[in-house]
Amino acid sequence: MAYVLNERNRTGFTYNEYFVTVCSLLPRCLDYININVFQNSITVMLNKMHIVLCQTLPTYYLKIIKSARKNTEKEVIYKEIERNLIYLISMLENKTKIRYNLFEDPNYQESSKNFLFSVYNNIGKFDMITCMSENLGSIKNYPTVKKTLNEKELQKLFTRNNKIKQFLENKKVFLDVNMNYTDRLKKKCGLSKYEIRTNDLSMFEAMHKLFVYTLHRLQQFFSNTLLKTQNKNSRITENDLVDIGIITKMILELCQSISYILVFFKENMFNDDLKIFNVYFTFCFDFTEYTNTRCISAFHSTPAAKRFKKQRINCLWESLINLWTYNIFVTTTKVPKIKYDKYLRNKDCIYYYRDYLTTLYDSIRQYDKEIGVWTTFQWLSGKYFLTENFENVDMNELKLKNIKIKNVTMSLSVAYYSLLPWSINTFPVGLLHNMILQHLNRTMNTYVYRYALIIDLYLKRTGSSNNSHVLQNIRNSVRWYTDGTELFYKYLNLPLYTDKDPQSESLQSFEIRTIISRIKHLDDNGKISINDVIPIDVQADLLKWFETELPDNDEEYHQFNTIINKNCMDAMDYINTFLSIAVKSLDIKSEFYPPSITYTDYCPENIFNVKSVEKPIRVNKFSTFFLF
Repeated sequence: MAYVLNERNRTGFTYNEYFVTVCSLLPRCLDYININVFQNSITVMLNKMHIVLCQTLPTYYLKIIKSARKNTEKEVIYKEIERNLIYLISMLENKTKIRYNLFEDPNYQESSKNFLFSVYNNIGKFDMITCMSENLGSIKNYPTVKKTLNEKELQKLFTRNNKIKQFLENKKVFLDVNMNYTDRLKKKCGLSKYEIRTNDLSMFEAMHKLFVYTLHRLQQFFSNTLLKTQNKNSRITENDLVDIGIITKMILELCQSISYILVFFKENMFNDDLKIFNVYFTFCFDFTEYTNTRCISAFHSTPAAKRFKKQRINCLWESLINLWTYNIFVTTTKVPKIKYDKYLRNKDCIYYYRDYLTTLYDSIRQYDKEIGVWTTFQWLSGKYFLTENFENVDMNELKLKNIKIKNVTMSLSVAYYSLLPWSINTFPVGLLHNMILQHLNRTMNTYVYRYALIIDLYLKRTGSSNNSHVLQNIRNSVRWYTDGTELFYKYLNLPLYTDKDPQSESLQSFEIRTIISRIKHLDDNGKISINDVIPIDVQADLLKWFETELPDNDEEYHQFNTIINKNCMDAMDYINTFLSIAVKSLDIKSEFYPPSITYTDYCPENIFNVKSVEKPIRVNKFSTFFLF
């Protein structure tokens, strides 16, 4: 496929029908591999290539053909596609040891399609649950990975002295909620006294036991719903997809309630069981959204795609079942199976389970309005950072940052789509989350380094000619960072920072704090030293950036105002974009909603006291937005 994609032309693909065939049949084959083979460099590469070749590169290529972009911009994208394909082909040759283009064989196209059809049909006869059963012994003996969601953050939470927990217990808030719930379940849903063992339903421990019990009941309900139709296979219809979509949406809507309750448990340091997070993640991953991305390739609108409607429906259904059951299998080391329980078929009981979660949520929120909801899956997985496009170029480029998994390099965005769905548990989610935080922080550091470099070069050029007014302007200019980044670090550091009680730790490095301090306390001689605190590995890039932004001309002092203002405005735009994502990801309510940043408040136009210049026009650099 990589070779075929490389044979594209400026009006479209040469082999649309071939792409449709491969992309329609590949998901079932990948499911079989992912379920039966422990993750290794080959499985990672295959999952990556499916997303890249069936979705990412074709999607952007087709959009460019139809767009009105300038030819120069299109050339940039064509070169970017070529670069990506060269990397893919090199990786394939390294893994397969095949050094020539198989597609040049006149029989290869048909023979490869026939092979895929044969494999696809044979795999369709297998029961994936049986495959999991056969692998149960292996997975129990498989070396466990470091089980931490986000090592630094999870281990250093501010508990607020358990005041809210004690208050709720004293007020017996839990008592009414728990009594009503258990009474309902005992009368109508078969709850026995052995399932929830507690003498005092008003206590925090009782709520936790009922919470865990409820999650497992709902998880089993959804498993039953999926597994009871697993033998339908080719008889699955679009109506079946609609029906299961309703239940999937119901499960997904519980995420907000669960996330708040988890924060409450976590901040009160109670029964810190990562298995509960794993269960929660299976509820909150948007399987429907993912399967649509996976099963509807970039070529779904072509005439050739009409022949694969059946395969598309199978893909949507099988992907949902396989991903749900496999994640339960991996996180619990138990094979998912139907539990024949009449109460799991009782609509009233399902309603009670759902209602208990929303009632707990309402009770906690009523008394604890400052809770920081850092547990949302959208935040921890970086969903909106990695799946949406933004006007801010630097934020878009986050998707392109690389991560290496099993010695296979891929972008964060591709990792989100190709690998995370098969590992919805604390370690991979935490790994992705930490990588996102690191890149966000590095970008902010870059703005600070540029800011310091501009001031340093300005002072060196002007020497002793600076008056006290200019020096004071420079000292005051740190406000863009000291005040303007407060909310950025507040949400970036969650849960180190809660909404009410910031802790002493921060992602701000010693170098960044030192730079800001030196500028803020600039001496009257206008001397500042920054080379010792700017990392050596970034100095060359900074100087290269500066050479393109500011000509080395003694008569161009006024341009320092323009460039420092632009850097500040870019930083504020980056922060504002970040906060909009945080608000969306964390479901922050109005009382926490960060105010919009007034750029001009933090970014004065004439710091260096040169004659007034026109307000610079912000020009966003062109970005290809490739997710590779």
